[in-house]
Amino acid sequence: MHMLAGNIWPSLDNLFPMRKSHFQETDLATGVIIQETYRLNGRRHRDPKEGPAEIVRDSETGVILCQDYLWHGRLHREDGPARTDHVSTREFVHIQEEYWLKGKRHRDPRQGPAQIHRDVGTGVVFSETYWENGRVHRDPADGPASIGRDVTTGRIDSEAYWVQGEMHRDPTVGPASIMYDPVTGNIIRETYCVHGKVIAPPHRPTPSVGGLRKHPSP
Repeated sequence: MHMLAGNIWPSLDNLFPMRKSHFQETDLATGVIIQETYRLNGRRHRDPKEGPAEIVRDSETGVILCQDYLWHGRLHREDGPARTDHVSTREFVHIQEEYWLKGKRHRDPRQGPAQIHRDVGTGVVFSETYWENGRVHRDPADGPASIGRDVTTGRIDSEAYWVQGEMHRDPTVGPASIMYDPVTGNIIRETYCVHGKVIAPPHRPTPSVGGLRKHPSP
């Protein structure tokens, strides 16, 4: 029997050459490039070190409204938010930042939340959520995984504790979900959860007159 030397199969690179493309759409009235898309073999892709693979700009000002960092079609960036959006509502305009890694919303909780909503006018981060490997998660000992704030004052109005995608907190330590009055800071609602299931609250001492529990001062 005679063996053939070398590889009898042609190179995959020759069979399926990489096709890179850079699409641009320009508003002819203003000259602003309103959208840019980078693709590799048909999928949105760009080395995150070079910049986002998808960019959308305001047609009049040229301000970036949305940018996505994508790696082979999946949101991915290691050194910053993979998605940034300017979102406009009737009440206000806010910036949304999301951290993604290999297609999953993710950020090391020790570095901060993976999902952040910041009001443009006041600068208040009115919503932040910690995610790890695609699930809402933060060690309850480090604090709540989801925090909401009044968009005007920045005062905390809600907190929720999540572990591996389930609302959870040791009931002997405290409730898993807390709602605060945005003006007084008094607790207006508490929910106790263990591994995603609502449970009856444990017995807690009744506050004295004028001693309503409030959100702790910073």
